[in-house]
Amino acid sequence: MKFIPYLKYVLLILCIIAFVAGVASWDSTPGNDRVVTGGLEFLFFISAALVILTICSAVLMPLIGVFQNPKTAKRSLFGLVLVVIMFVVAYAMSSDEPITLANGTVLDNVADLRFADTALYAMYISFAGVLVSIVGSELYKIFK
Repeated sequence: MKFIPYLKYVLLILCIIAFVAGVASWDSTPGNDRVVTGGLEFLFFISAALVILTICSAVLMPLIGVFQNPKTAKRSLFGLVLVVIMFVVAYAMSSDEPITLANGTVLDNVADLRFADTALYAMYISFAGVLVSIVGSELYKIFK
């Protein structure tokens, strides 16, 4: 696990590069409603790769923990089940309805629409869970 700090910095640099590429690809000439999509597609692929990496980590790390310390298997598997339930709920809430942009372009790729909605809903659910855990732990400390 000594590689984690280095991985963190590599991912941070990758995200900064993706952000700069996305901003640099924006076409802001007056009267032009079009966005150059090269950098934005790069941002999408980076975000998709990070989501897939997160899912793989959320699945593999508890399994590795189970094999290293079988006594903590219940706790690890409980976390894994929670993550799977979160993504199932997010997928169930997602929509594959086509989106019409302001310039008239219709986005109708079902896989992309479903993936984007699932990722957004999973992020919202995770954020809500973090907020509830922070408030809950603070309330627990107060009433302890």
